Amino acid sequence: MLLRALLLTCLLQAVCLGAPCSKVLRVPFESWPPYSYLDAGGKPVGFEIDMLNAIARAAGCKVSWVQDLPRKRRWLYFTQGELDVLLAASDNGLASHNAVAMFTRPYRPEIIAAFVLDDRRARPHVGSLQAMLAHRVPLVTQTGSDGGYPLAAQFLAAGLVTRYEEYRKGVQLLQLRRGEVLIGDQWAVQHAATEQGVPIRRLDIAIARGEVAYMLNRKTLTQADLNTINEAIVQLGRNGTLERIRRRWLVGQ
Repeated sequence: MLLRALLLTCLLQAVCLGAPCSKVLRVPFESWPPYSYLDAGGKPVGFEIDMLNAIARAAGCKVSWVQDLPRKRRWLYFTQGELDVLLAASDNGLASHNAVAMFTRPYRPEIIAAFVLDDRRARPHVGSLQAMLAHRVPLVTQTGSDGGYPLAAQFLAAGLVTRYEEYRKGVQLLQLRRGEVLIGDQWAVQHAATEQGVPIRRLDIAIARGEVAYMLNRKTLTQADLNTINEAIVQLGRNGTLERIRRRWLVGQ
């Protein structure tokens, strides 16, 4: 009877995992609509917020959002053990990462896309990054994304890059024609443009597509924590929870 009750509980909850996280997960909050932002009451909301909350809940973990932390200091705080989880990370095999970080299974896709103003003034030779470089088409790209798109080093060396910190600013720079092509996260760019009423058009070219994971701190979390979170990601992927969250926030953007 006891075994039957446990199995029924697992089925009702859709997940049946091991021990919960060893501690409350400290995660830096970043204003990044539609992924994360503060609602009218000052509460963190958004795609990333719902995604991590669902995974943490399934894994038996609690999340503490650390606000007012500059982006450039997050890696320092992480290495010093002041943060436990970084969002939307990629395991690029860097020794500096491997020494202090563990990576979970991927939990969502990431699409880097190219956009132009939808005013019919885009030059006809913006059909590829190679063509853009050959014709010296200036780009607008996010700060810190040097390796986020092909030929980044060549565009930088040619002086064809204007940087933005926030996506809202990136759309403004495109509108001011500080660049002809805006490169960035597909949904963040579309959200920023819609919010500001700026008509943009996505170019039908491939920039970059991949999957992102959570970066866990080796100093503050355990292998058991990693295993539990991975199990939650797998289970919520199988039962459709992660896809439902994605559709709720990103479809139609």
